[in-house]
Amino acid sequence: MIGTVSGLKPLNRSMFLNRNFFFKISFLILLVQRAVFSEEVFEIDADRSSILQNIISSDIGIADLNNDGVNDIILSGYNKIGNQEGLFLNTYSISSTGVIDTLQMNLLSNYFTYIPENHSSKYIGGDGGLSLGDYDRDGLIDVLIHGAEFMLLTRNLGGNLSTNNYMPGDFSESLGESSLQWGDVDNDGDLDLFWMGLKNGRTTITNKLLLNQIDFEGNTNWAFDNSIVMPDLRNGALAWEDIDLDGDLDLLTSGQQLTVESGVTKLYLNDPLGRLGEDTNQEIAALKGTAICFSDLDNDTDSDLIISGYSPIDSSLKTLIYINEPTGNFRLADEQINFGTIFGSIKAIDINMDGFKDIAISGAVQHSINYDSIYLIDTLQMSEQGDVLEADTTVLLLNPRDSVWALEGKIFLNSGNGEIEFNDIQTIEGARTISFVDVNQDKKPDIIASGTT
Repeated sequence: MIGTVSGLKPLNRSMFLNRNFFFKISFLILLVQRAVFSEEVFEIDADRSSILQNIISSDIGIADLNNDGVNDIILSGYNKIGNQEGLFLNTYSISSTGVIDTLQMNLLSNYFTYIPENHSSKYIGGDGGLSLGDYDRDGLIDVLIHGAEFMLLTRNLGGNLSTNNYMPGDFSESLGESSLQWGDVDNDGDLDLFWMGLKNGRTTITNKLLLNQIDFEGNTNWAFDNSIVMPDLRNGALAWEDIDLDGDLDLLTSGQQLTVESGVTKLYLNDPLGRLGEDTNQEIAALKGTAICFSDLDNDTDSDLIISGYSPIDSSLKTLIYINEPTGNFRLADEQINFGTIFGSIKAIDINMDGFKDIAISGAVQHSINYDSIYLIDTLQMSEQGDVLEADTTVLLLNPRDSVWALEGKIFLNSGNGEIEFNDIQTIEGARTISFVDVNQDKKPDIIASGTT
């Protein structure tokens, strides 16, 4: 078997289910209606949903862009609308009375954005995402877009995002199949940046820690930190969290290495000097196509871990919950969730206002790895008439690639009994990405879901 750097499997004419499924794009807002066990908690708000442009979103960001005290909506993803094909970045405001309005549409139209022809990331919303943070410390949330061989750092100008790219070319990489997150790794008060994915036309796997060093005059200076050695990953996720409660951010990375059949998950602890070192004592499942969420599920003040993805060990999709014991040691919870996804999202929030965090998980729920088969003839015996009597062949499996179909999201309520137990209370068909925001301003979390139906 020969492995190559490759991506998701292109759709083909024989995959009728995939084609019918992916061509019907949906963007849904679901308002929380009730929190009675065994009943659906969320109902679709068709009027508000119709305001959002039906791009297939790879990421849904929630932040107060215009500093009016109400969170707004930031959407990034892939679609073909008219003659425009590629990445989109749209922003929407939410008023204090729950009215959704467009802020800015198609902010990336001036940039060349590229996804390879017939690459199936087109059909699940692209292969990158967005990361939110006030990188220049001006009190406004900025947005960084990555993926599809692209990276753009916008600056918030007071509610509107600039279309200029504020990431200097010397510190930018054109990423694909990437994950990227802001985090203050050195505790100097400004946001640093870690990313992983493919670069150089998807031929090289990369990871970078980029330090943000704002001077006394407010100027942003960037510098790569080359002191740490990490496995190069793609098609995964990363997350910052102070898992050992020592006052600095630690880093969890998970994803695919060179071959499609591989998966790696690594935890790096932060020392007092801002240096990351691998914690080799943890036994967190090796996954790819990963989603990661840290949240205090048992109300003991430290962050537990929910992680979902594809396990190369047993060729299955799974979600695993790890309990954070004192000093940042993770162990598998006794009760697990029987619902796994790949290339999706995980969010945790208190849905029913009982003081315990609940979970939303979404993504692709059907997955396989496909190959091109090439037959090499080792020996051949033929008759005098030219007929083949016997042949020994070797089969080469080339160009391994992921194939995904059937998107789905599920909502799980925390039992709230002090144990880590969750009840499956609602399914959202066709959801690849889910996020929470109080849309109608009733102090309860509503859902924004993007995908296909």
